[in-house]
Amino acid sequence: MNTPAVTAAAAPAARGQRVLNGRELRAGTALEHTSRFADDRWVLTPAIIQRHERSLVLDFTVLPAEHRAVARELFYGLLSGPLPPGLPRVSITTVRKIFTAARYFLRWVAGREAGDPSCPAALARLRPADLDDFHRHLMATTRARGLRAHYRASVRLFWHYRATLSDPLGFDPACLDAWGEPNHAARGENRTARIPEPVMGLLLAWALRFADDFAPDILAAAAEALALHNTRLNVSGRRLRPGILEELLAACEREHRPLPGFRGQINATFLARKLGCYPSTLRRSPLLAAVAAQLGIDTGTYLDTRPGFCLDGSPWLDRIAYSNSGYDSLGTLARMLQTACYILIAYLTGMRDSEIKHLARGCAHCERDSNGTAYRWKITGLAFKGENDPHGVPATWVAGHPPRGPWQSWSACSHLASRCCSPACPTGKAPGPPRPMPCSRPLLPSRRWLTSQGGSAPIAR
Repeated sequence: MNTPAVTAAAAPAARGQRVLNGRELRAGTALEHTSRFADDRWVLTPAIIQRHERSLVLDFTVLPAEHRAVARELFYGLLSGPLPPGLPRVSITTVRKIFTAARYFLRWVAGREAGDPSCPAALARLRPADLDDFHRHLMATTRARGLRAHYRASVRLFWHYRATLSDPLGFDPACLDAWGEPNHAARGENRTARIPEPVMGLLLAWALRFADDFAPDILAAAAEALALHNTRLNVSGRRLRPGILEELLAACEREHRPLPGFRGQINATFLARKLGCYPSTLRRSPLLAAVAAQLGIDTGTYLDTRPGFCLDGSPWLDRIAYSNSGYDSLGTLARMLQTACYILIAYLTGMRDSEIKHLARGCAHCERDSNGTAYRWKITGLAFKGENDPHGVPATWVAGHPPRGPWQSWSACSHLASRCCSPACPTGKAPGPPRPMPCSRPLLPSRRWLTSQGGSAPIAR
């Protein structure tokens, strides 16, 4: 095996070259607003077409300083540069995975040289014995065989892209006798253990409970909160109309309902949204202060919508808080409903995560026989795995007998929760500490409750 001399880099002629040049970008993204070759952090998100995917970044500051230049050259080649013969253009998510493996390898090279100055620091000066040492290091520190194979394949890229690197490997690691390892795990049936039926039964039971029974109450509260959240408090001319405050306070007195509170004070922002006035107007109101002294101030801020579904003759929840935290808050309940719908759709259809997240309203329909009896339910959406189009291709799934429509609740909950249960608290203030769940009537079943019921799923159908 001959070791070629280190050649000059065939990196982009100008360090201002855009690293996503030639990649398909998200709609509305301009290439001139993307990362340059000379940047320390390359943001890959503009080239991720599927918007449900998380943001990805290549941060070269986490690499050893002496290897950052060759890392930039390699990843520019992976993203947009010329491809070596026989190698395909990899996806953005694969590029990010390769970066993790390259960081592991380059840190090993730098750490080895720091501990023993006789060890080579340049990749081009590494010898087969050095990579044998790296292979033994992988075997000793990385348990998963698949991860070790990925790390070795990523190291080989410093040889494959040698024509465009300033410090490439001088030989192909695959030629080493000890570089690979046998795969004794036979391919076949998925060996992942199934979720135990008692666990899956309870999970489905409560997911059905949320999607079937609790969803109307949660969505009604979300619609009320959305109307309040969309009220702009900084618009000029928002004056308190005569008599409207007196009418609201009279209703509170009739119902013996304390005024909405926030951290021990009257939530004037919430009342201003309801009354269509400035919060400062209410804070100066002597009438409001007098009624607060009479009725008291509540521990939180609650919506007018009251849950209507009953469990054992009592409402499943007394009231729903206009907040993002706490067991009875709209933010928590909306997320739980969305999760329940996700569980049911995944279980009934077998959809993947990306496919569920791309469902749109009107995606479900049923087929009926000549007597009008429904016998098949179908859901249309987009499929991604195994397809060449990153935008997805139309696909149809056949579902088992559904509840009253988790996909309808999913789409409605996704729309409302994203607007009125955003990370910014709808009250206009940071949420306080979560209220503890009362022990007398837990929302989810406790072990003691299940024992008293003989271990059966806590749902009657």
